[in-house]
Amino acid sequence: MLRFNKSKQKRKSKSRIVKNRRFTNPEYLIFLFKRIGFLGALFILVLWLGAWFFMSDADTKTYYWLNGKVDFVAADAGYRLENILVRGRYNTPASEIFESVNLEKGSPLLSFNSAETKEKLLQQDWIETVTVKRILPNTVSIDIQERVPMALWQKENKLFLVDNRGLIITDNNLSEFKDLIIITGENSGENAVTLFSSFRAVPDIFYNIETAQFISNRRWNLTMKNGTIIKLPEANVPLALSALQKMNNQEKILDKSLEFIDLRDMKKISIKTHPDAVEKTPSYDVDGGDNI
Repeated sequence: MLRFNKSKQKRKSKSRIVKNRRFTNPEYLIFLFKRIGFLGALFILVLWLGAWFFMSDADTKTYYWLNGKVDFVAADAGYRLENILVRGRYNTPASEIFESVNLEKGSPLLSFNSAETKEKLLQQDWIETVTVKRILPNTVSIDIQERVPMALWQKENKLFLVDNRGLIITDNNLSEFKDLIIITGENSGENAVTLFSSFRAVPDIFYNIETAQFISNRRWNLTMKNGTIIKLPEANVPLALSALQKMNNQEKILDKSLEFIDLRDMKKISIKTHPDAVEKTPSYDVDGGDNI
């Protein structure tokens, strides 16, 4: 065992001597420097090529080139736009939808960006929500939920169409909505939402209203199509409208020639006829009332 250990130690010392001689050999050093220099140059070249690839925007160009090749191959395989299915469109111009899709018939369908198209459609006046899907091999599906028109809002002698949240939809092409109620008065747009929700229970009254005026930022006056003014209270509007509906069912009061029906005090309803009216005033608690 002792001899074996000594021989082993001798071999280790010899290997160290050989290695040390290599590093002192000029030819070996030249070879080593050449090899390291080549690898270093190769490493620097790879770094430079990588930097050039990204800084020259070659990566983006390559991406679009490959994407175009994929679209071309897919289009040849039949993945081309042939159909645009639109559901829920009533007032949104078809031209605005096609402009948002921005694809012609026969265009490669794989390049269609549904998220981008959705953002464009949501910028249209009429569209409240929309779902856009690409259905392979040849269809784009668009499901629209449009805003619901509620009334025409008159502000500074100009009309705006407002939705059921009191928000402006548009001021263009309003002739189709000429039969809607016109609302006026400061802050009437946002306050009309609560008023119009009360009309659901009294459809006969609702369909006979011409205008609704928001008075002193507190309450409403309704002008009926026959010119009669309905003075609503500041609170308990549904109760007042229900009483008016009952009066109309009993006496057809909205068909009579009246100047106004004052419902501001439900304990004492005031009705005033036109001076030239030939009909008698209905049998309610009548008071000439003041016109405020």
